[in-house]
Amino acid sequence: MLQTTENPNKDKIGEWLVNLGMITRRQLTVSQDVREQNQVSLEVALIDQRFVTEEELTGAARLQEILGSIPALAEFPVEEDVLPLIPEAVAKQKHIIPLMRLGERLVIAYGRATDAYQRDYDVKLLDQVSHLTGLMVVGVGFSREDIATGLEPIYGRRKASALVDQAMRISGTMGETKVKSVQSIDASDNEDGDAPIVDLVNQILGKAIESGASDLHLEPYEKKLDVRLRMDGVLQTIMTLPKQVESAVISRVKILCDMNIAERRRPQDGRFSVRHQGQKIDFRVAVIAVHWGEKVVMRLLRPKTISLGLEALGFDKEDLVKLERYINAPNGILLVTGPTGSGKTSTLYASLAAMDKNSDSIVTIEDPVEFPVEGISQIQANHKIGLTFAAALRTILRLDPDTIMLGEIRDKETGEIAIEAALTGHMVLSTLHTNSTVETVGRLIDMGIPPYMVSATLLCVVAQRLVRKVCKGCTEEYEADAEEKEFLGQPLEAPLTLARGKGCEACNETGHKGQLGVFEILEVTRTIKEMINRGETAIAMLDAAQKNGMLTLLDDGKRKALRRMTSVQEVIRVLGRGLKDE
Repeated sequence: MLQTTENPNKDKIGEWLVNLGMITRRQLTVSQDVREQNQVSLEVALIDQRFVTEEELTGAARLQEILGSIPALAEFPVEEDVLPLIPEAVAKQKHIIPLMRLGERLVIAYGRATDAYQRDYDVKLLDQVSHLTGLMVVGVGFSREDIATGLEPIYGRRKASALVDQAMRISGTMGETKVKSVQSIDASDNEDGDAPIVDLVNQILGKAIESGASDLHLEPYEKKLDVRLRMDGVLQTIMTLPKQVESAVISRVKILCDMNIAERRRPQDGRFSVRHQGQKIDFRVAVIAVHWGEKVVMRLLRPKTISLGLEALGFDKEDLVKLERYINAPNGILLVTGPTGSGKTSTLYASLAAMDKNSDSIVTIEDPVEFPVEGISQIQANHKIGLTFAAALRTILRLDPDTIMLGEIRDKETGEIAIEAALTGHMVLSTLHTNSTVETVGRLIDMGIPPYMVSATLLCVVAQRLVRKVCKGCTEEYEADAEEKEFLGQPLEAPLTLARGKGCEACNETGHKGQLGVFEILEVTRTIKEMINRGETAIAMLDAAQKNGMLTLLDDGKRKALRRMTSVQEVIRVLGRGLKDE
């Protein structure tokens, strides 16, 4: 709650009017006497005595309510027509902000006095503002810090309409049509839905949703704020906003997430939801201070993405047979590895979907719970109250689960409990951040887990990446050149037809639209178990696995390029060219 000198929550309406200077102490006393004599409310007595008008009284009550509910002065819903009354340069010089009109009175926020001498200056200041505007002035005292923090976003909202139009013309991407499909926002909203900044943020959110973006970035620089979308794994700048609206835009996002808008130094996390064409879309938000301001990254979570089956994610039929065998095993550990944004969560949820939820008890521990799924008990980890992955895992082992999905194995304690769960008859699915399947074994051992426990419980490791698919709207076939044939391991003299996208409106001229998984599946066979126990290297295990028929990530990428599902250039971008044998 915002604190002012007058502290409106502690004052009744009469005292509030006196503090605002709208009535005198004597007028309040007279009105209180009239109230008692005529048995009417104080409000009626004030109006009957013509000390205030009904409009002024209603406005003062609204002002009292607003100040008691907003977290900071910057969030005051300033009336649009009062800002031009005081030029921004004057407001900055005098430390004042016009807020609203009460009839013929103008309410301003000003930096409150700190001593008796300064109080004389405050009276003169209100007189100067009255002379400037031609209105009687009502002053609400704030700290100088509150005024300084509120000036830029409040005046920024006034400029927003023109600046937004300017940004639309610069970027062109969003200028042709306004996105009106963000129908509602699940957050408290003290601002007018037609305000330019609210409209701008809604358009940005709508564009992110309609583009199928996985992430939305707001990146501040010295003279601009870039709006970037990660579409099919690649960031694209879709809009450039003037620096003047940066604070207001980021404050708006913070309000949606119920963050502290006055905190600009410490990182903050939050989330909010919007409805788009009848579907609920969750935004998971992170804010952190950078050199030129605050960077905001929003991850879009779409429930429909978890309805995809394993085959739709890009698994080959042979790989599906392998994977489903381990998913339906009675006990053991199946790990999915890869960097952030490689689709690990989608693979885990698709694996859970392949299980029999009617006859099995499935429990997940996630941070956060990204997608609610019917038929599965999902637990939100909360480190603030001590509910870590390890603590939650210990508890659910007593809840008779058949399958446990653990968001991530982050440390030795969590790894040991996961192995204990597998040894006591549970199937455990989890993720780990490693670059390949064979590196996963070394990562677990480096955590402090004994090799014999790893070999005893680990059934299968899936490493994955996401590559962009060739756009169906502009795909073209072409004859591969010698370099591409060599990369793909094909005879140089034989003809080879590949596919690529020419670029069209549907794919934003990139030639790619949609994503596809490329996978590497390590089956922990008896040979691999023995190698783990002997402490052999990842390279030795990779050689043994390849001799047993395992395809590496690069092998699978090449296979999908040969099948014209993706382009050679995309495989090289994501996976590189690989190391040559010497």
